[in-house]
Amino acid sequence: MVQMERCKLATKRLSFYIDGQLSDKARLVVEKHLSTCKYCQNEAILLWNARLVLKSFSSVRIPTSLDKKFTKELYK
Repeated sequence: MVQMERCKLATKRLSFYIDGQLSDKARLVVEKHLSTCKYCQNEAILLWNARLVLKSFSSVRIPTSLDKKFTKELYK
């Protein structure tokens, strides 16, 4: 498998890797690739930082009226 194909496969799995949602086998494949690929290492760092930022936001309840309006527009 050429490097570009490995990167494509690894980047598709990075979100799942960061969230701990990969099988042991898939996790090891991603970790092996990350150990040698600076590009994918940087992508993983960016995703990890984005995840941390998103987790830092507090959740906000959407007003019922807005939720109903959105749903109505969505299904037009």
